[in-house]
Amino acid sequence: RGVTRMTDAIIRVVKFDGQRHQAAVEALFTAGLSSQPPYELQEWFVKSKLATDMKDIQRSYMSAHTCTNESRGTAETPGLFFYVAVAGGADGDADGSACEEVVGCVGLCESSYGESDAAMYDAPNGIAAADVCELCRMSVNPNYRRGGVGAKLVQAIEEKARQLNKKRLALSTLSSMENARKFYNRCGFVFAQETELPLEKMLGARTDGQPWPQTLLCHLYKDL
Repeated sequence: RGVTRMTDAIIRVVKFDGQRHQAAVEALFTAGLSSQPPYELQEWFVKSKLATDMKDIQRSYMSAHTCTNESRGTAETPGLFFYVAVAGGADGDADGSACEEVVGCVGLCESSYGESDAAMYDAPNGIAAADVCELCRMSVNPNYRRGGVGAKLVQAIEEKARQLNKKRLALSTLSSMENARKFYNRCGFVFAQETELPLEKMLGARTDGQPWPQTLLCHLYKDL
């Protein structure tokens, strides 16, 4: 028989476990972003997140109900939960990790948008800051894309957000990442606004003396 396509593998979405998943998620997160332009920005983003919330995902995302953000000291915005998508392994294994490969990940955190952000909140319809949470740190192994892995991760995050009585799920992605935007549109997310990233402030001046190109961040949301 022919070679089995990786997208045909059985994928399970499971809650993050620090001992089993930390190293694999770090590698997945780094590889997924570092290979996409604008490279200087992606490198900066990966480095900053690996020094904050992604440094200890268990502590940043899986202990939110017992630790304050201040006591965790690793996340800019309080983490709420973290999932991984795995191929192989089985729930009946002694530790659930036999032959398991982490092929995707996604986090859920409190909203980082300000109270006055009219594009993300909808006061007339009763949606305030406390009702909004964010999908973050989404990454899927390129060999498993277009196989439903991303959709399963988004569905898991939506279900968790509903369990936490959130009314709206927000996210942001680079406007230049057209495939990502189309994917989130298919998942039911709608456009809220675009904002320009202050690259010179974030990355410093370019070595060639030229200005950084305009880089926009696209903000989307989905009502739950």
